Amino acid sequence: MLERLWNEGSWIVLGFYFFLFLLSLAKGAAPERICAGILLIIPFIDQLHHQALGGSIIYREVDLGHMLIDVLVFCSLLTVALHANRVYPLWLGAAQIIAVITHFYRMSLPDIDQFAYQEMQVMSAYIQIAAITLGLWCHVARRKRHGSYPSWRRTAAAEPAAGWDMPAS
Repeated sequence: MLERLWNEGSWIVLGFYFFLFLLSLAKGAAPERICAGILLIIPFIDQLHHQALGGSIIYREVDLGHMLIDVLVFCSLLTVALHANRVYPLWLGAAQIIAVITHFYRMSLPDIDQFAYQEMQVMSAYIQIAAITLGLWCHVARRKRHGSYPSWRRTAAAEPAAGWDMPAS
């Protein structure tokens, strides 16, 4: 059973990403939709990467295309996490850091087992599925309890700091 789960893991992850994206369209707000969309697009970018290059560019046992994809996904999730009025995008970003660091770890220690390298990448996807599921559930529950609330944080630059008076013009 577990062997089948590992062998078909990418299809399971894609199925969860697709389901969570549809659920976020129906029940979520902008941060949920953006985060679910980012996660959903990863497998398609990966396929495009492999088709465009006709293979992988490997440097010190690391697929540089996968590394670039993981870095771009991390930057995207970090942008959402810094602006969203939610906690779970930080969890998504933390899981993505694991995926990014895995590449650097493999690059610095090429002796690491290939299975361990791949599992470190796959486990971050499972963590992200759990995080966005919990985040979406919390968002729906909060909206039921308190009604509508802002999806994005207000920036500190938009308002003066407390206790500081603006000079009269």
